[in-house]
Amino acid sequence: MLACWLTQQLILPLAAAALKAVRNREFNRVKERAQGGDGWTRAQFAAAALRLLDSPHNAVPTEDMEALLGQYAGEASPDTDSQLLAGEAALRSLVAGNALAVRPYSELAQDIPEEAHLVRGKHREVVTAPSTMSLYCMGALREELEGRLAEWQKRRPKSLWFWF
Repeated sequence: MLACWLTQQLILPLAAAALKAVRNREFNRVKERAQGGDGWTRAQFAAAALRLLDSPHNAVPTEDMEALLGQYAGEASPDTDSQLLAGEAALRSLVAGNALAVRPYSELAQDIPEEAHLVRGKHREVVTAPSTMSLYCMGALREELEGRLAEWQKRRPKSLWFWF
């Protein structure tokens, strides 16, 4: 009976407070990273986070993420090579800034199934959130991130290719 009382009165409230502190700290970190950083824009973070949230297993093949990030590099209509280079650079920056993580395939991993790593029959690296708590916080910011992408689309420079 004493153990039950201790659990209800002491242990559970302390555990809840600790979890809340961790969540709040990570939420503030994710919100800060969502503002852009050295090598990535607000739109690139928003696009990456939304893609992770909408992807099966919350994992995206590296090549797909690089292509996505290249689309939000800010240029009006860059060629494909420029987009891919911009996407690669942004992904490297996001990983270095601990806003995203790159995971190689491992038979020992239990959190991401093999099919998430398979691209055209070969095992590839995937991009994930750096932690489960980061992914949760990205989900909590979904509406803000969607609004940021919509704003970017409105302000995006229009291509002038049809004038030539």
